Amino acid sequence: MIVEASIVGFVKTLLIIIGSFTVLRFMGRWMTAKREEEERKRQNR
Repeated sequence: MIVEASIVGFVKTLLIIIGSFTVLRFMGRWMTAKREEEERKRQNR
């Protein structure tokens, strides 16, 4: 029982870590795209 519980906890932890990295990468790309968009708007004026 203890081994099974630890495996489940380990998998949950892995999923949380992977999810966090995915969200952070997505936010980074979104922020970069937003900044580039603003710079483009400034250059067009």
